[in-house]
Amino acid sequence: MRLLFGQIFVLEYPASLTKRFGPNLLKNSPTWASVGARLLGLIATLHVIYFFAQTGFADPSVRDGEYVLYAHGRISTVISEEEYIALKHLQERMFAALFVFFYFTITAYWLFRRDLNARSN
Repeated sequence: MRLLFGQIFVLEYPASLTKRFGPNLLKNSPTWASVGARLLGLIATLHVIYFFAQTGFADPSVRDGEYVLYAHGRISTVISEEEYIALKHLQERMFAALFVFFYFTITAYWLFRRDLNARSN
């Protein structure tokens, strides 16, 4: 993994030292890539909010043979097996939405960026 990040840092060297990540990351990319990243970011955010609203900021887990919501070293609620499975599915969906958002944004940046210096020459 460090090898990959090292290559990215070297390829992007002068620009890799600047603070350009954030809302303007896809500024020089096609409009559809920027809109897609914002839409996926909104969807991922909604998944996170919905998961935390359902669990109360707790993690569905199995402790001592019981299905529970576990938060900060304490069992907050004992839940049924069906609730546990549903909450685990929500958790996996939340992580999948976050991965899709992050991978799409980075991939769109690398594949569709427009080099402003090359156009000005």
